[in-house]
Amino acid sequence: MKKSLRIGTAFRIPLFLHWTFLLIPAYFMISAVLMGRPPLAVLADLTLITVIFVCVVLHEVGHALAARRFGVQTRDIILMPIGGVARLERIPKHPGEELLIALAGPGVNAGIVVMLMMITLPFTGLNGLIYPTSPYTSFIGKTVAVNLAMIVFNMLPAFPMDGGRVLRAILSMQIGHLRATRMAASVGQAMAICLGLAGLFLFNNLMLVFIAGFVYLGAAQEVRTAAIESSVEGISVRDVMTTRFDTIPAQATANWAFRYAIGGDRPELPVVSDGNFKGMLRVEDAAEAVVSGNDSTPVLRICRTDVDLLRDDVPLLSVIQQLQAAELTSLPVVSESGTLVGLITRSSIRSAQRFGSLVRSSGEVPPPSSPDSLRRSFAQSNTITKSEVAPNATGAEVEVVSKAATL
Repeated sequence: MKKSLRIGTAFRIPLFLHWTFLLIPAYFMISAVLMGRPPLAVLADLTLITVIFVCVVLHEVGHALAARRFGVQTRDIILMPIGGVARLERIPKHPGEELLIALAGPGVNAGIVVMLMMITLPFTGLNGLIYPTSPYTSFIGKTVAVNLAMIVFNMLPAFPMDGGRVLRAILSMQIGHLRATRMAASVGQAMAICLGLAGLFLFNNLMLVFIAGFVYLGAAQEVRTAAIESSVEGISVRDVMTTRFDTIPAQATANWAFRYAIGGDRPELPVVSDGNFKGMLRVEDAAEAVVSGNDSTPVLRICRTDVDLLRDDVPLLSVIQQLQAAELTSLPVVSESGTLVGLITRSSIRSAQRFGSLVRSSGEVPPPSSPDSLRRSFAQSNTITKSEVAPNATGAEVEVVSKAATL
């Protein structure tokens, strides 16, 4: 969220405005000045932009409320120049649910169109909206046109628009989520190429080229996301969390923590008190305290305490976005009593993606012990015999392997 400004909430969902959204009013203001338009005309344009902004918010809220109906929470809504994005915490489990969630946004725009026409048509008729004779009917007509354009644009069968998600949901019912995503993304990228070429050679419109690039990259991102989801499906935090890690005591000073972290090449360390997690200390924060002369400051005062706490039985997929949003390399896994039992790191997630089938099938998680004690316990619990080494091994060869197991 570094490039977005929080502007409020809607139905308990945070709303963020991406900085590029400000390019729209800036464009209209600069154009008005260059064209010498009167102030009232500029005010009308800015009012229409505000209405478009509200319609986009309502569109995304429609997605979010439909997702909530199926038990899927929305992390936030981000507004950008070409539309909004409702970031769901997870993809719905059933294609039918994704289909209804995808249709909910355009459904809101359709509802706005129907409501405005029911209010206006009895007084103006259809021709009154198409050929307005007053500023009021002109404004209503433009609002209706904007919502109809949003419906058409969003229902194009191309990711990341709603039409692409509708297509994926329908295909998923027959061929599975990952294959459906790849097929829908291919359709979306083909449409993006056609749209970009049309913008360059037919309409000489750079905005169409920009939109085409957004669609193409969005489709590629959807494929990558679906591949990640497929690779970690069925894997819980417990399966891949790091159970052997270093910690910093809460009473340690910033200078001591900085030296300790640098000596072990650790970008961040969990801060604990009596085994309970208190926060995550980044080496940058410790270094900043030392440079500013606060080297004796307790780490509890400079560590990050607004960190998501994970349980070991939650699906790994649900924490991937949490780790990305936290701007940390690891998140703590705690027990019901608050005791730190493990860490989920970016390396943990990469291992799950690479060795997903092995992780799912192993079912055995090593205890949180040091490497030396693990090797000793393994050697004590595993008696190596001649037949286990090789059928024709000599006694000396068996002795060598036995010694290796005790190292």
